[in-house]
Amino acid sequence: MNFLDHRRDDKNLALLRLSVGLTVPALVIGCFPFHGKIQTEIPSDPVFIRDARTGAVLETVLVLPRYSEAASFAQPTIYVGHAFVYRSGERFTPVVKGEATGIVWGPYWGFTGAAETNDGYLLVAPGYKSRFVYWSRQEGEEQFRLEPLPPDVARQELMDIDRLLTAQILNGPGAERWDVGYDIPVYVRLTPEQLTLAHAFLTAGLSQLGTQKDPPGD
Repeated sequence: MNFLDHRRDDKNLALLRLSVGLTVPALVIGCFPFHGKIQTEIPSDPVFIRDARTGAVLETVLVLPRYSEAASFAQPTIYVGHAFVYRSGERFTPVVKGEATGIVWGPYWGFTGAAETNDGYLLVAPGYKSRFVYWSRQEGEEQFRLEPLPPDVARQELMDIDRLLTAQILNGPGAERWDVGYDIPVYVRLTPEQLTLAHAFLTAGLSQLGTQKDPPGD
């Protein structure tokens, strides 16, 4: 199974967990309030982000999490939020959602309320192509390897990410960076503090890349 197939499987599994978590109780019990987790625990094990070619450890990466929230049977809203800088080898502790609150109407009726889940994370590092991962135990260390880019392309990569984070809604190629199809918008919900953190990280990366020269002939 290749990486794209694995990502699709993870996405389908997440949707299945959400559906089962919200509707199965209604099949066996009458109307009752519900508040609880509907998503498996996100591994907090320390990992090392590495150069895909050399295996060298990348000290820090900018992590831009993707979340989904849904109310009853409305179309889920996908958004980027709770950005943070992760240092390789430390415990991975993003803001965790994965809960539902509402009323289960049974049997076979449905659920009224709201649910929110963690969907994955965009990893950004100066000099490398950003990569969206699901932080899956099954994928192992391979998911934390980033492909190096030529300096000019790497600079453009950071500028593109910085530009996207200043938008309110992402569509098309912008949404695709968070592994979202072209017909589904992605909302940016970063606080001013998180935007400042992300911008400072990206700006420092651009400064670092500015001292590197492109290979001859590029």
